[in-house]
Amino acid sequence: AGDTVKVSVYRDGEILNIEMVPEIKSAEDFIVPPYVVDSAPRYFILAGLVFQELSLPYLKEYGSQWRVNAPIGLVYYQKNQHLIADKSREKIVMISHVLGTSQNIGYEDLSDLVVTQINQRPISKLEDVAEAINSPVDGFHKIELEEHPKVIFIDPGEIQDINTQIRQRYNIPELQNLANY
Repeated sequence: AGDTVKVSVYRDGEILNIEMVPEIKSAEDFIVPPYVVDSAPRYFILAGLVFQELSLPYLKEYGSQWRVNAPIGLVYYQKNQHLIADKSREKIVMISHVLGTSQNIGYEDLSDLVVTQINQRPISKLEDVAEAINSPVDGFHKIELEEHPKVIFIDPGEIQDINTQIRQRYNIPELQNLANY
């Protein structure tokens, strides 16, 4: 990448000899990064809901047959990210799993759900989650998803207590939002 390469292409019945310079594209340039090097997964925890950005290493956690075993919607994003690449969505943010607490009873089995909005703000990267929770709507955090259950409501008044429960129950030394920044 970055070097000039001579190539021959067949166009309109003729062979053309051209020179081109292949682009260097870092993992961060992809909506679904193909690799993550020397860093732990980034996440944001809100009342036990664990938000992450989709990546190929995440999908590969489904095993060698991840294309079949991973949720089809997430595989779609990975395979078709060139079709959905636009300025409105930098990454695919999802609720990867739920750490069970008293506030998220009924949600504990949710996983791999793509987040579209939080508190009526579009979510296009993990940092948007942290920003959106600063503005609850009608006294609640409203999390909108692409799939069922479509909407989750969280009471912001209980988040401190929930974070204490999470630290104790899951032995997390200090619950930090947007870990590894």
